[in-house]
Amino acid sequence: HLSHMPLSGTSGLDFYIDTENGSYHRATFVPPYDMKDGYESIAYLPSGRTHNITIHLPLYNEVSALYIGVAEGSSIGEGLSYQPKDPILFYGSSITQGGCASRPGNAYVNMVASILNRDIRCLGFSGSAKAEPAMISYLANCQCSVFVLDYDHNAPDESHLQATHEPLFQAFRAKNPETPVIMLSKPDFDMNPSTNTRRRDIIMQTYVNARKNGDKHVWFIDGERLFDGPFRQSCTVDTCHPNDAGFVCMAKAVITAISQIEKPNW
Repeated sequence: HLSHMPLSGTSGLDFYIDTENGSYHRATFVPPYDMKDGYESIAYLPSGRTHNITIHLPLYNEVSALYIGVAEGSSIGEGLSYQPKDPILFYGSSITQGGCASRPGNAYVNMVASILNRDIRCLGFSGSAKAEPAMISYLANCQCSVFVLDYDHNAPDESHLQATHEPLFQAFRAKNPETPVIMLSKPDFDMNPSTNTRRRDIIMQTYVNARKNGDKHVWFIDGERLFDGPFRQSCTVDTCHPNDAGFVCMAKAVITAISQIEKPNW
């Protein structure tokens, strides 16, 4: 249990129906508050036809076993395939992990997956994501269609970010010379604008250097601009972690970038 995130987000499962026109939220399975050893929940579907479904798993708590049952006379088969098959790779902090969405489907990485019908590999680590050498090596060897480098927040200071951000990108680029890379700076900008400006500049410099070296497969999203507009102050739960409104803003920015990458005239 977390004090700033509902049980439906940390421990719930989101049930979506997938169609050719998009994925639709049908139900959220939420365990009892004092659950110790498991629970059951039922989602009712329109009868008389086959449904393709996606289940988003809990954002924080582990699933040790998951059993899916269907009504008598029903069957389970293959769902819709992802296009393209290689996943979108995300790397970052607790925000990338999904803190603090009200339910799993509202984490920005899962919104991206649902709206674009894409598989994802979400490497979001609460309190971690410091571009450790082992992680840099692992990321460089991940096969993906797009790499969303959401690395900023958990670098302990500007000097650490300076020492690790561009080396992480360069290690990935050495193994993946044409894979699109989208770099984000942290969205909770207003609490410390001077520090966050310097952090953003470090990330921006990675992007600028890549472009100067002829890399045409890099994009930059300015975290300060993610929560623009009259509802800017309504986008986090604790001045740091996005709520659902904040995650919608992040998802829109990433979806727009990916759409422009893959359909330049979009």
